[in-house]
Amino acid sequence: VIKLVHSDETSACMVAMDFLEGNWFLKEWHFSSGIFGAPSIELALITKIFGFHDTLVYFVAAFNYVLLVITVFLVVFKETNRNIFISLSALLLVLPIRDEQILNGTTHTLAYVLSIWLLYYSIKKRNNVANNVIWMILAALLAVTNSVMLYTVIIPVLIKGVLDIFLKKKYILFADGIVASVMYYILKAIWIIMRNDGLGSASEKFVEEEQFWNNVNVGLFNLMKIFGVNVWGKELVSISTLRAIVGALILLAIIVIHVKWFQCRHDFLLAEKIIDNDIVEIFFCMGLVNILAYTFSSVPSYSQQLSLLEPCLLGVVLSASILTQYFLKNEKIGIRALIICACFFMFNFPNWEFEKQINERKNIADFLVDNNYSFGYGDYWNAASLWYESKEKIIVQPLSRNQYGKLEYFDFMSNDEWKKKKGAFLVVGDQGEPQFGITEESIINTFGEWSRKIIFENVTVYLWDNDIKVP
Repeated sequence: VIKLVHSDETSACMVAMDFLEGNWFLKEWHFSSGIFGAPSIELALITKIFGFHDTLVYFVAAFNYVLLVITVFLVVFKETNRNIFISLSALLLVLPIRDEQILNGTTHTLAYVLSIWLLYYSIKKRNNVANNVIWMILAALLAVTNSVMLYTVIIPVLIKGVLDIFLKKKYILFADGIVASVMYYILKAIWIIMRNDGLGSASEKFVEEEQFWNNVNVGLFNLMKIFGVNVWGKELVSISTLRAIVGALILLAIIVIHVKWFQCRHDFLLAEKIIDNDIVEIFFCMGLVNILAYTFSSVPSYSQQLSLLEPCLLGVVLSASILTQYFLKNEKIGIRALIICACFFMFNFPNWEFEKQINERKNIADFLVDNNYSFGYGDYWNAASLWYESKEKIIVQPLSRNQYGKLEYFDFMSNDEWKKKKGAFLVVGDQGEPQFGITEESIINTFGEWSRKIIFENVTVYLWDNDIKVP
């Protein structure tokens, strides 16, 4: 079941709304590792036009995912001389939703769409000066507003540029990547200077030494899960086994295709009329950078969502699909590939539940508004969601527990202006304790005993008769 309102996307929407209302440099905001993601303006604009509706959030997320799948199809269709079998096979490989986060967080999905087109354009623009300038400005600007695109666009172009220098004695793509990188750091510096508040995005860190092999292990198993190879603890004779067999065949085929590409690269360069080797390389670099960034970063230690490896999936599917055109000796091979990919899609088709869920956050927002509450505290996963569900009438400052057993401000997608306010409620969901350490003991240590406690399904609301504030 997909949650219709999710704090990752609604917090980005909240920041984008502030941007659209004139806070151009987003002063007083704390962010994640990115700034706020230019693509999140999409949801903010639609919200401004149509209002706050749960179905809008779901529609935008679904629309962006369909856009992503269609983008993969169109690129492969164009680069394989309109081979419908290969194009449909690629579409079926990326169509299954590996992680509900893909349909919850709209920002990165649209960023992946933009990344694919920017990578494609980086090759197809060739040596036109005006096109080069446009590409560099777009790449730098989007990377500044969403750091994901630094890893899905600028760094892959730099790596491809280095390959061009050593293998082809061509410097243009590397120069584009260098200029885009310089523009990225200049724009980011200007943004920080104009904010002049010492706040901003969370710092990105390399993985701790003792955590590295755990990242390798997590990355390997998550890559296998992406292709449906997830039999651990399952019955030997089951749908899971069939799914794993089909997925393993496809994963093996993708590996073999790329190995042959490395071994026979000279033949591929001579076959430029059949495939564009530059396009293959740029998308392979996209996948490679993603898995390396995942392995060497601290991200897997606190988030193991499959959606974080989506660029790797997109990169290798795009490069392998285009390479398949070279190996395609007759139409029968294409038909067989399509049949296998169709089986893969059927085995990985989501187990949708169409029953209407009880929207506890909407009920909580209505309760708080009806009782004249406007500001309070809570865990991150309920903060922005309640802002959205209440149509901007409720603000929730996220909290987490410190080493002294008391609650403190959780500076992540939150505004420093909120720290000046006093509240009278605290909202905690089922992830409040395991992720943020918010327990009843830590609540009492910080605010004292509450006056009332109301339970809504998986969320508890604590109420005080007097105003409370984090010390």
